[in-house]
Amino acid sequence: MSRHLSLTAAALAVALAMAPGAFALDPPHEYDANGINCSNCHIPHHAPGGTITRVAGNPNLCMSCHTAGGLAANRPFSDNDMAFPGLSGTSHRFDSGPSGHVEAALTNSSPGTVRSGGAFTGRIEKVYTITVDSSGNSGAAAFSWSDGVGGSGSGVSGTDMAVAEGLTLTFTDAETSPSFVADDTFTLYVRTDLRLPDPDDPFESGMERRVADGKVVCSTCHNQHSQELTPADPNAPAYGGDGTGWGRHYQRVDNDANQMCHVCHSARDVTSSTQGSHPVGIPVPGTGDFQSPPDLGLVQGNVDCTVCHSPHFTDSGGANGGAGDGYILRRHIGEICYQCHTLADQATASHLNTGSGALWPGGQYGSAFPTHDTDMQGFCVNCHWPHGWPDDQDMPSDFPKLWVERYDTSDARTDPDDAEDLCYTCHDSDPASTNIRGEFLKGTNGTDIFHHPVMDSEQTAGRSVECVDCHNPHKATSANKHKGVDGIDLAGDPIGPGTANAVEIVQYELCFKCHGDTYNSSRPDRTNKRLDFQTTNSAFHPVAGPGRNQSQNMNDQLLGGLTSNSTILCTDCHNSDGTDNVTGPAANSNYATQGPHGSNNAAILRGEYWTDLMGPSNWNSSNFDLCFRCHDTDLVTARERRDGARTNFFADGENLHWVHLEDRTDKARATCKNCHFNLHSNRTASNTQYNIDGNVTDSPPDGVHTHLVNFSPDINATGSRNKPEWRYNTGTRTRSCYLSCHGTTMSESYRPGSSVDDDPFIP
Repeated sequence: MSRHLSLTAAALAVALAMAPGAFALDPPHEYDANGINCSNCHIPHHAPGGTITRVAGNPNLCMSCHTAGGLAANRPFSDNDMAFPGLSGTSHRFDSGPSGHVEAALTNSSPGTVRSGGAFTGRIEKVYTITVDSSGNSGAAAFSWSDGVGGSGSGVSGTDMAVAEGLTLTFTDAETSPSFVADDTFTLYVRTDLRLPDPDDPFESGMERRVADGKVVCSTCHNQHSQELTPADPNAPAYGGDGTGWGRHYQRVDNDANQMCHVCHSARDVTSSTQGSHPVGIPVPGTGDFQSPPDLGLVQGNVDCTVCHSPHFTDSGGANGGAGDGYILRRHIGEICYQCHTLADQATASHLNTGSGALWPGGQYGSAFPTHDTDMQGFCVNCHWPHGWPDDQDMPSDFPKLWVERYDTSDARTDPDDAEDLCYTCHDSDPASTNIRGEFLKGTNGTDIFHHPVMDSEQTAGRSVECVDCHNPHKATSANKHKGVDGIDLAGDPIGPGTANAVEIVQYELCFKCHGDTYNSSRPDRTNKRLDFQTTNSAFHPVAGPGRNQSQNMNDQLLGGLTSNSTILCTDCHNSDGTDNVTGPAANSNYATQGPHGSNNAAILRGEYWTDLMGPSNWNSSNFDLCFRCHDTDLVTARERRDGARTNFFADGENLHWVHLEDRTDKARATCKNCHFNLHSNRTASNTQYNIDGNVTDSPPDGVHTHLVNFSPDINATGSRNKPEWRYNTGTRTRSCYLSCHGTTMSESYRPGSSVDDDPFIP
């Protein structure tokens, strides 16, 4: 018997060697090297396989050696190694293709098999569940299917039974009956952007001839007899002729530029992400937020498929304890992007925190991108999918920049009003602590928008504000939500990352981008906030530096931990109305969604601030709640110092704030903003002239403390004055107002008050 086998092997070897175009036998499949020879795979007669192979089916033949305990045990494979992307597996599948792959449930008792056919035409990868509804053999057993996203159907088993989106099913009977048992299930996994090699393409035809029943198999990619053609591995040894080339991976075609990958994955053979996939065949940009991957080899100096993926034996650290995650990546999916991309602060950015960072909850606004498990938390793939994701409103196209949902990309106000959906998917009402979307939906009075206008339809020509104008999602932290964003400094110069002064900005420098030199001058009530907050001005709210008013009266009336030496943020006034529950800085509030996204108060103010110039018919401090978040109402409006008044606005022992606001017998309907119209500063005071020791000017000179006095447009001038006048005598330290208000002409003089009994001057 052994002599017969020996003669058979010898005869086979001779026959193969003498045949025209005889196969080479390169290592490790080299004849009689390491105990491997032709007869390990072939027999001349009665072979079960189609090419006189000992085992039917190309993958089965390879697996007869490439398994634990087999002749190729150093490179073992099992069915469980085949990748299910996002689930498990460390190897490219070797029984799949555009028609997908069918798996029988482990609990099945059906002896028959189900095989998929056709080519999936859908734009979104799917998982179909096929259920046997009634027992029987093929042609009698009934089945139904569903795709988990609303698609379903039913039929009677048979050959090439249509399912959906180009897919078919073939039910093949076993030797025992019934071949298909009721309630058994089969799962069909299909993915997009796949095609089979083209038989008419000279390069691809060699691969196409090794496709088995529409499925890519081992020999589609590997020529098991020859090591001649070039692999992607730049460290592979040179080929020296027949019998050489160990470690060259038995390539079916030259693959030194990942040509083989590009055949079946041609939809992803692109050079720009605008074409719907991570670009390949391109060098790593030499500047900007990129680096050459320190732990990954490039392909002929370029980024290509095998820079990120390895076809076999790639456990990229999936959640399945060494079973891989099915993405066959060379590095963990949470780390591989950082090999080339350096724009993100991986160690500190809130979105990238693996314990509390971004975690895609599943599409909320149309995107079908599926929910991510917690093992994906903080990874780039929560917002960007490396090979693109279909746009739910334009299915032939993918979302730009490899996003998984729509986001605003145009400065020309051409994006639809749902272009913030990428951010809103996580920053909406679930959970309530991140409901930024709810803030942006807050009120409008028909004229003013009470939120930053992130929707393009709300924006005006040349003025665009988007989430990324204020927040850099790759760098922002809970402590510094503006980290990584540029701005404009007090001098009017660009500041921040990407500028000549690449330091981290402070909040007001961010606001100056829109509310500084480029402010909306078409609105008469708007001013240049960069100029307003110059610390040399005579009066300003203390944003860029402590205020000019350093008096004890000012210090005494401040709330919430503020002093006359404090500075405040723009968001201490412009914030969600939810932060109006505390005194002092808005940060004192525990309201979850702070920031100037939106408010139920006009101008995105955290507290009520009366907008009618004439004011309310009866004074009520709640109408100016914004002011009294920081300034103590009682100390500002008390009648005398003995009553607790602490202001710098006294005459004849009385607090003139009380006179204007509380004394209904003397004055009517005065409000805070009648005398402090521009709360930011009085540098620009369109309805006020300043008389300093007889010198009249429209803007108060630097160094003169004017206590933010500037009059509202409904205050009138008196006599020959062009505007209502505020006068200051630097010798006597007396202040005076000359104006007409509510039909009454006034020429009042006053000085600060310091004691219970009188009001001597305090500078």
